[in-house]
Amino acid sequence: MMDLMNAVGFSGNIASSALQSSHAAQGTAFQDLMAREVQATAAQQETETQPADRELTTIGWEEAMAGKKGDIIVPKDEEDRALMNAWFADYLERNPGPSPEDYEPLPNLSDVLSGEEWKELASKYNPSCMTQKQYDSFLEDLVEMGALHTSDLEDLGHSEYAPKWVKITAAMLRPKIANGAELPPGGSVPTFTDGARYVNVLYWAQEEKSWLYYDEGQSDWVRDHKAQAFQQVYNVLQQMRFM
Repeated sequence: MMDLMNAVGFSGNIASSALQSSHAAQGTAFQDLMAREVQATAAQQETETQPADRELTTIGWEEAMAGKKGDIIVPKDEEDRALMNAWFADYLERNPGPSPEDYEPLPNLSDVLSGEEWKELASKYNPSCMTQKQYDSFLEDLVEMGALHTSDLEDLGHSEYAPKWVKITAAMLRPKIANGAELPPGGSVPTFTDGARYVNVLYWAQEEKSWLYYDEGQSDWVRDHKAQAFQQVYNVLQQMRFM
């Protein structure tokens, strides 16, 4: 299956007529995510097992699904392309991803944090400069104090809750926009996953909470759970600055 996913990443032919309209933007995102997921492993495997001057092999979608090995999948004709498009449409339908109902509601900070706890957080952590270890400890304190749930820690980037692998879902591929009015100065913030040793967590949370997706049921742009969790963290960090 790794060969298949790698081939899909390089094929550049993920977007399909079956996914147009509400899924149109998801095709490219799916391709990009798949490519990033397997790029490093595939490159290493090819370097270790294949001559440097080996020619890449191209196979069709139906051949790949039948088990034939190849480097690049390119649909051989419209019928082959339709089979590929149908496979991805079916995959996304079967893997919608989590919904808002799957998460515990985030508590009201005024209901769970006492004045002494606010002072404790402010004395222990610098919102504009934390290491990964300090950030992990900060999140753990918020869980212990009742401001967050353990289930929030993966989305918030706690190092011990980082997933070992990522399952691509339709929810991950929803088109998103950033509310420019909410972005921190300078826009994007280098984080621990980017290799930063020290991170301005206040600005990071400010950036993450700005991302919105369009909810057709509400006919509005809304925050997903990750953005809501970072909104909670941002609210804590902002209050800490005035303690």
